[in-house]
Parts: sequence; C-alpha cells; structure tokens
Amino acid sequence: MHRSFSPGSLLAVVACSLAARTASVAQNIDRLTPPATIVFSDDLFKLDSIGFSMPMPAHSHMVLDQFGTQIAQGFLFPPDRSWKIRVETVLSEQGRVTLDEFTEHVMNKLLLYFGRAGADGKAENSAASIILHEQNLIIPLGVATRYYARYPERAGKDWFIRGRTLLQMVAKENLPDEMGVKIRTDRYLVLTLECTEENFAKARPIYEMLVSAATIIDPAVLGRARGAKVRAGVAFLEGLTPADFEAVIGRGIDRWERLYVPGPTGARADDRELGFRRTRISRGALADIPELNGPGGKGYIVRIEARLFVPDHRAILESESVFFVSADFSRETWLVQTAAYNDSTLELMTSQEELGGRIDERMNVAVSGKGMPRESIKPLIEGEGYISRALVWLLPPLLVHKQALADYGFYHYRSTTRGITFREDSLDRDPTNPDIWLVTSRISEDDPPQITSLGPDGRLLSTDLSEGRVWVPIELSELRTLWDRKGLPTSALGKRR
Repeated sequence: MHRSFSPGSLLAVVACSLAARTASVAQNIDRLTPPATIVFSDDLFKLDSIGFSMPMPAHSHMVLDQFGTQIAQGFLFPPDRSWKIRVETVLSEQGRVTLDEFTEHVMNKLLLYFGRAGADGKAENSAASIILHEQNLIIPLGVATRYYARYPERAGKDWFIRGRTLLQMVAKENLPDEMGVKIRTDRYLVLTLECTEENFAKARPIYEMLVSAATIIDPAVLGRARGAKVRAGVAFLEGLTPADFEAVIGRGIDRWERLYVPGPTGARADDRELGFRRTRISRGALADIPELNGPGGKGYIVRIEARLFVPDHRAILESESVFFVSADFSRETWLVQTAAYNDSTLELMTSQEELGGRIDERMNVAVSGKGMPRESIKPLIEGEGYISRALVWLLPPLLVHKQALADYGFYHYRSTTRGITFREDSLDRDPTNPDIWLVTSRISEDDPPQITSLGPDGRLLSTDLSEGRVWVPIELSELRTLWDRKGLPTSALGKRR
C-alpha cells in the first residue's frame, strides 16, 4: 500500500459551519439504505496471528501491513477505493481498562487531534465530532462498542467519516504454562472504516455486514498451536553454549549481500536490483559500541548497514543498525537509524531513530524522527520464548551448527510493528541436496515464509523472500561494479535542502 513519509497537515475549520454539517449527518445516520446484495469472493481477509478472518467482497483488495504500534494490521479496499476497512490489534496505553474506557480514550484522542485539551484532558473546540456512539453492541465476535466520527481535511473543503468497532480480546487468566502464551487483557481488536462523507451511505452497511460476518479463534486454541514450537525454541536457546557461538562466529563475520529479482536470462545484467546490505557479527562488550557506549559485560554485536529501493515512494531507504546482547541473553541494547532520500534528487525526505533496551522482561524503546514527536514504548514480553534482536541474525547458522531439525517458535521485537510478535523457524535438509540446509522463517504469522539456504558449515548461500526477491552474498568489488554499470548510486547519499 502507499505510505507517505511526511506527516500530513490537517487544518481547523470554522465552528459554526462544522455544527451545521454535523447535525445534518447525525440526523440521517440511522436512515441509510441497506446495500444491494454483496457478492463475495472465495478469498478471506485473514490475520493469522490472532486467528481473525472476514469475508471479502468480490474484486476487493487486501494489503497486510506492519506499521505503527499495532501488533497486526491489514487493509481491505473495493476496486474504486471509495472506502477502506482496517483491522488491527492495539495495546491500551492505560493498561487494563474496560472496553468503554478504552473507547472513550480513543474517541478523545481523535477529537484532540483537531482541537485542544481542556483542564480535565478532554477535547475542546474540536473540528471533529462524534456523530454516533453505541455501547454494549452484540455482534458474533462478542460484545463491542462502535462509534462514527466526522473530521475535516483540506481546510474543511472535504469531510471524512471514521467508524470503529472495538472489542476487548478474550482474556484467559489461567492458561496452562505449557501453552507458551499468556493472554493480555489490555489488547483490543479494532475494525475501522474510513471513507469520504459522500461515500458514507454506501460504505457503512457494507462495513457493518462484514464486521458481523467476521470470526476469530479463541486465544487458548492459538496458544496450544504455538505451545510445542515455543517449548522447542526455549530448549534450543537454553542449550546454546559459548562453544556454539565460537564455532559460528569464529573471528567474526563480515558479509555483503545484494537483494534483487532474477531476470529472464539468468545474467546479472538482466536482474532488477532492489538493494544491498553489509552484515558484521562479532563478540564484544557494550563499551565497544561508540553509538551506545554503556557499561556491560561481554556478549555479541551485530551491525547491519543497508540501502534499499522503495519504488512506490520514489525513495531510497538507508539504515544503520547495531544490536548488542549479553552472553547470558538477559540484557540487550540496540540503535536503528533510518533515512529516506528522493530517488532522483537524493535529497533527504525524512529520518527516524529507534533506541531500545531490555533487562530480563522489561523493555523500553524510544522513537524519534524528522517531523514526528518523540515516542516512548514499553512492549510487554509475554511468557517464555523471547529471542533478542541480535540472536535473530545468528539463528540460521546456529540451527545448522546444532543440526537441530525441528519446528521452533519465538517471540521477538520488530521495529516495524513496535511490538512483540510471534515468529516461526524450522530446519530441514534440502531434499535435492543433502549437503544444503534450509531454514524456513515466518517473521510473523501474517508474513509469507522466507527460506534461507546454508552450506554444511552454516555459510549463507541465499535467502528467498516473497515475490521473487532474493538475497545472495556478493563481494564488495563485484557489487560496486554491477551497480556502477547499471547507473545505481553506491556513494554516500544525503543532499539536504
């Protein structure tokens, strides 16, 4: 989906005009005509990470996204893009609150965006308004709340409607430990409709019909499905020794890779280049990392430098990341710096920095960047099976070194979701070549699998992503020559206005 790099500006409007238009919408909101018969496709809108599924109207389009503070997120569009439905799981910023309290908080945040806070923290003089608020709404998914809000854009020339149906995720306080998951009571399922005011009459009944036809699997069932994999993951991590890391890291890893889509002829000249990265892994201490420079004992350091093309945004994305984890895995620290440049002028478009740290199960993450307020996040690590960010990069060669053929489950933090998600990894031999190992990974249950091929010594051969994209090792001199011949930028970027 299209994602803007710079935050949009939304202007306030004259209050008297707002009141008149809002009254008109509110008076007619319950007199909308039902839609014509909806023809459904054979596909389902699914978020496997939470066991959610919903019918899809014929010819509609689904996009899975991992962005923001949501744990899982997906979008559904009709062919004419006259409306959009977003499904996401959200963590409450207030901890354990009731569904009504959470809904009031969400509504107030929307009103505050277009207004100002009063002495009690409630929104005042907001250009947005709540035009319908329903409580104790009984739908097949459970007891829900729903509201519709009206808000302006383009200085009041265009008006939009946002409808939200909110449910508290099922809370099972006494799940057996062997299930490998603990269900939180501050997690909510949110189904959002967004459309223009003129399309609201058509979109609302479709939205409510789809919400009523949605289903979700009991979290206990999901927990049991993950349990065996999480237990295997915990056992694997507990069985790692310094000798295992010595065998995998040796004197250090320093590897360049290119990301590309293979061309029809097999010649590099016909491949479509998508990016490159440098991976360096070594043993060391936190004090050895100038960007972090904190006290701490010995551990493992992973550095990733990457340059990727983002054609949908006419941008080149550059990132520099460093991850540290202590030798006993109890502490970790990381820094991820990202910048986006215009792919033609090479001017800086936006930038972001994420600084994170963890001690045992307590994690803090600070995110800041150009054109955005500083955000502090405290992701909750639920139960056993957490794997640090540094160890994720070492997981494939460690699995090969241990020759641990099994299916594994881990919980890990992702910058794109700003939360803890469940991942799956498995080790097998290549059925066509027993000397080749295959590590199949799903970074989240909503992501397609990626397959990493490794040699008998754990050396990386390739990683196949979705949509034909492939990472392969390459010598730096070869990479530079290849990109120079194709007229692609290999030197430092950063023309700033």
